[in-house]
Amino acid sequence: MKYAVLTGAYTIDSTNNIIRVTSTSTEDLTVASGTYYVLGDGSSDDLLKAVIDAIDTHTALTGTTSTLTQSVDPAVQPATVSFTLSATATLEWLTSQTTFDETKIGFVVNSTAASVHTGTINPSIYWVANQPHAEDNRGPFEMQTEQTVAVDGTSRTFNRGSMIERRSLAFDFVDPQRTLEDANSSPDTYNSFQSWLNVCRDGRRVKFYTSEISSGTTLEAIGSADDKGTFVLDEEAIASWTPERFSPGLELYGWPLGLRKYIT
Repeated sequence: MKYAVLTGAYTIDSTNNIIRVTSTSTEDLTVASGTYYVLGDGSSDDLLKAVIDAIDTHTALTGTTSTLTQSVDPAVQPATVSFTLSATATLEWLTSQTTFDETKIGFVVNSTAASVHTGTINPSIYWVANQPHAEDNRGPFEMQTEQTVAVDGTSRTFNRGSMIERRSLAFDFVDPQRTLEDANSSPDTYNSFQSWLNVCRDGRRVKFYTSEISSGTTLEAIGSADDKGTFVLDEEAIASWTPERFSPGLELYGWPLGLRKYIT
């Protein structure tokens, strides 16, 4: 069975590219500019890899690694990020010198001095369904084409653009913790689709992956073979969201989600 994984883009520039790290010295480290996603696969657009590369510019650190674990257990956060450093260090997420948004990778407080640092919240741009999606439809394919018919029956066709792919997902029987912000205690509101949608409804790119159970409630790591494409949320998704409860005695929810292929 396939479970949907949605990861929104986070763009790094001069306004949000600094992470302060203290080891044998305190240094302000720069994350390379670019547009990234929480992926955990070490690719060029993996936000975790970009953070690793920045940490490794510290004079006392090298060979930092990361892990991204995903769970379909609604009682725990959907995803957890962990960094393993080569030496003891403090990742000073909440200092004024750090401009990087730590919530994007699942951190919400300063990490204590250690060589392993594990996020305590779900990354705010990442969501994992706790049930297999009910639908995954390719299309409709939008075509910017118009046709007029003259009085004599002659037809004239005007092609004003390329064919644009859409994708229609539907979720059923999703647990309230993975659905609604107020079904979770702060700061775990980032576990919910509502929270993810509130972050990613601004037109940013969204990558859609699918993953299968590895063991128990843990999903397999996502990779290029699981990548279903890069999209933006369509106009209906950003205008209104209506999670429908299946019955008064069963608090499980379902809703559709429309995606439009991202075009550079």
